[in-house]
Amino acid sequence: MAEGTVADIEAKSRAFTLYLPARTITMLPKELSDDLCSLIENQRRPALIATINLDATGALVGKAEFSAGWVESKAKLDYLKVSDWLEGKTDWQPANDQLATDLKALEAMTAARLAWRHSNALVFKDFPDYNFVLDDAGKVIDIVVEERRVAHKMVEETMLLANVCAADFLAENVGQGVYNVHQGFDAEKVAGALELIAEQGLTYHEEAFTAQSLDTLLGFRHLRLALDKMESGWLDARLRRHQGYSLLSIVPGPHFGLGFKGYATWTSPIRKYGDILNHRLIKAVLAGQTPHPLDKSLPDELTAARKINRQAEREVKDWLYARFLEEKVGERFEAEIFNINRGGMRARLIANGAAVFIPGSAIHAVKNEIICDADNSWIKIKDEVHYRVTDKIQVELTEVKVDQRSLIARPSA
Repeated sequence: MAEGTVADIEAKSRAFTLYLPARTITMLPKELSDDLCSLIENQRRPALIATINLDATGALVGKAEFSAGWVESKAKLDYLKVSDWLEGKTDWQPANDQLATDLKALEAMTAARLAWRHSNALVFKDFPDYNFVLDDAGKVIDIVVEERRVAHKMVEETMLLANVCAADFLAENVGQGVYNVHQGFDAEKVAGALELIAEQGLTYHEEAFTAQSLDTLLGFRHLRLALDKMESGWLDARLRRHQGYSLLSIVPGPHFGLGFKGYATWTSPIRKYGDILNHRLIKAVLAGQTPHPLDKSLPDELTAARKINRQAEREVKDWLYARFLEEKVGERFEAEIFNINRGGMRARLIANGAAVFIPGSAIHAVKNEIICDADNSWIKIKDEVHYRVTDKIQVELTEVKVDQRSLIARPSA
């Protein structure tokens, strides 16, 4: 897709493919996203290729080599079937020995790469996906919990590695690109974070954290490792309030949240406009051309589009949750508290991912005996802490307001 064409201008305006439970609104025309630019079994497609070498520990050996070429998908696979096969839980088999060998090799690479990231970068806990099952009339008939399994991780680790390599390539050969950056703690909030860390007595190998150490990838990684060892996630949740947001940038920068010195996505050009731009920059280098400088306003434009997409996805899901749970008022659920504010607390239902609000009046009837402390992420009753962010609790759904996409609950013994 050439720069400046009608399709390119529209793709830039959309910036991302919008994924809704009942509908996908593609960034590119469907002729491209669903056919010509999509991997289809036994169909030859042009591609930008990264050749990457790893050692037995999962570490990158040398630099990735980028090239233009052709690829042909040999099989359309299912995450769950592949995971079951690799874990010995199914009668399903790959179509041929070569495919079986390739899947085993990818599984081994994933294990090595995960081990490397555990030792050299950051690996966060797995969170499930919640998939809405709709009937022909668009009514939610079920919400399926999909855990992240080995096949998901095989794809994820490969993409993470490819994006790290692209970040290095762009930094060295262009000096710019579309980067995902995360600087760790907000400069204006790091003092408060250090005070909280010291108050909880958190150290790494008996070494205290400092503003200087937290401003490095290694120091931030050590903090994450120390937090992961804590039984409760309360301190982690509180410290996140002192961190900056992940941002888009056209100049290279570290991603503290992933533990990488650079991260630039290029693996989803049919879904992200920033990936298209990174493709163009890499291809210009391969062709011996001088790439066009990226517009300084680009990060703000892409960030605004991403915010709109996420808001649309959230609003549609909240509406579907309300419709699905409307008939379940009075039922009890296990939930995890994820936010506390002056009015009460919000919790996520483990069974389906819906967010419910629990007002302070439903927590304790005597108003002057309850304190909902947003700063400390806890709720005190008669000066004693009863609830904290990340606590698991039982709740009863008491009210559903479909028009307002609102779910109300109360604690249940």
